[in-house]
Amino acid sequence: MLETGGFAASAAEIVYVAAAQALTSGRLDEAEAFLMRQAENGKRAGLSFYEENAASKLAGIQLFRGGSAIYGSEAIEGGWLHAIYRSYERLMHTGDPAPLPDPGLAGGSPWQVATVLLYRAEFRALAGDLDGAAHEIHEFDAMFAAVEPFSHAFTELGRRYMGVRWLGESATSSQSAAVIRRHSSHKLFWALVVPRLRGELALAAGDLELAESSLMDGLDWCIRERCPVEEGRVRQALAELAEKRSDHAAAVEQLDRAGELFQQFGAKLFLDQVLAKKEILKA
Repeated sequence: MLETGGFAASAAEIVYVAAAQALTSGRLDEAEAFLMRQAENGKRAGLSFYEENAASKLAGIQLFRGGSAIYGSEAIEGGWLHAIYRSYERLMHTGDPAPLPDPGLAGGSPWQVATVLLYRAEFRALAGDLDGAAHEIHEFDAMFAAVEPFSHAFTELGRRYMGVRWLGESATSSQSAAVIRRHSSHKLFWALVVPRLRGELALAAGDLELAESSLMDGLDWCIRERCPVEEGRVRQALAELAEKRSDHAAAVEQLDRAGELFQQFGAKLFLDQVLAKKEILKA
């Protein structure tokens, strides 16, 4: 039976926290169940935040599992988190994330604005616009000083990843390893699979053993939680790892498996990346 009035508000808050913890830890079935309860209690209490927040996160789970980032309610169309998922969906299917999520949707919260800027940077980089990505990171750095210290953990890894992986910033393997280990228990940061970020950052820093352990963690998670496109992205990174070890046969095998997943779920951007990489390996 659903709670009413103040009880519903309290219940929505409790379930909101539980859902966030389950999502960050990558327990998607558990998170989905909590989010459904959060939305129900938010609606019963007349608190649209909980209902819209739950709908946005449920849309994200659908997207991760090979569906669309649309979840029932038109109300979430104006939310910053849903805008991130929708932009990522457009990017993977067409190669173009536009329109990018608008920082203005974040309500002026420094952490939320910084998060939107971080995703804008990654989406631009994936689309081939490195100058645009660098601009977004410049804006992010200006905003980051205002981010509450307890929220730094949610943006620190993404910032290091963008700088080292995409923008040519230098980092020693020990510096990167320290950041990676601080996030060893996290699985998701909205539209980012954290083990893949850890693995790609370790690859860029030249720590192949740490890259392998992080990527295998990500692969296990993607398979267990039924996230096919993200599994393909992890396999792309495993192919890069195999290439760095001069094992071209293993690299091609991982690319073949990634390509099958991208083909099946219409992830054109990543499929094109796989096909281009296979041509390079053939040369």
